Amino acid sequence: RDAGLLLACGPTGSGKTTTLYSCIREIDVKQRNAITIEDPVEYYLEGCTQIPIDNRLENTFGSILRSVLRQDPDVIFVGEIRDTETATVAMQAAMTGHLVYSTVHSKDSIGAIFRLLDLGVEAFLVANALDIILAQRLVRTLCTCRKAVSPTPAQNMKMGKLLGGVPKIYMPTGCKRCLGTGFHGRRALFELLDFNDQMRDVLLGTPTIQKIHEIANQGLFTTLQQFGFQQVTKGITSFDEIARVAGSH
Repeated sequence: RDAGLLLACGPTGSGKTTTLYSCIREIDVKQRNAITIEDPVEYYLEGCTQIPIDNRLENTFGSILRSVLRQDPDVIFVGEIRDTETATVAMQAAMTGHLVYSTVHSKDSIGAIFRLLDLGVEAFLVANALDIILAQRLVRTLCTCRKAVSPTPAQNMKMGKLLGGVPKIYMPTGCKRCLGTGFHGRRALFELLDFNDQMRDVLLGTPTIQKIHEIANQGLFTTLQQFGFQQVTKGITSFDEIARVAGSH
């Protein structure tokens, strides 16, 4: 995409910044001017201009973003949308031909839309600027010592209504490799919402989470929990781990 706002959402430590850094690394920075605004700069990005927030100078994401827009950027990464000013300027930039990446604290992709509205951003700005929202969580991955078991009736009911029946799942056991924990490494869960024209129309009317969900479910939308349960059936992680990170209701 050449323009628009791409949001990553999730709690602190869920890997949002790492994911967006990976997106920026795919950009040809020799052809496109990429600038980041961060608090603090977390990784070095070759070919990008990276600007840290300096609290001693009372800088904010919003004030620096206004200055950055005078430097003819093509791609802008704003570390976090925390307030109305930052959100408004970021969306105005996205609507005027800039590709803008940013993060926001929200439990899921649809919740991120209403988080922006709660910040006081006008609905028409959100509707016209938003392009993609990615919700993300990190889960522990099962060690190779895992064992296959039949799901309990309660587990089958929770997963079955989302996946259409689950014959087996995997559980942690513990060995020397994983120091007896049953887990080794971590992996991300993703929930991708492609913001479309139907959603924009709802947002400009009387938006509700249910209405957005109904439109999303008409496409290939997969919730964090659905994605997580898919990983359970593949033996990548456990049911309890998904319940801990993405809920089990």
